[in-house]
Amino acid sequence: MGKSLTTETVQKIAKQCSFKFMKANTATNRSQWNYVTKSGTCTFMRKGEVGDWKNFLTDEQSKAFDEQYAERMKGTGLSF
Repeated sequence: MGKSLTTETVQKIAKQCSFKFMKANTATNRSQWNYVTKSGTCTFMRKGEVGDWKNFLTDEQSKAFDEQYAERMKGTGLSF
């Protein structure tokens, strides 16, 4: 990005971008982002583990998410 940053600044940015920090930060893990899952209410940021969503979403919710994602990403040229 063409910016010169001190080691201290890079370390501060890395800390604030960590999952642990972001989960504790109300600006990135707001309570209004809580949602209902098959096991009750859940916070937006849970554990940060790959595949853990399977413990929270029903098959129906997963299908609905996939459909919404496909619709919203259509035409962007992005693929994952």
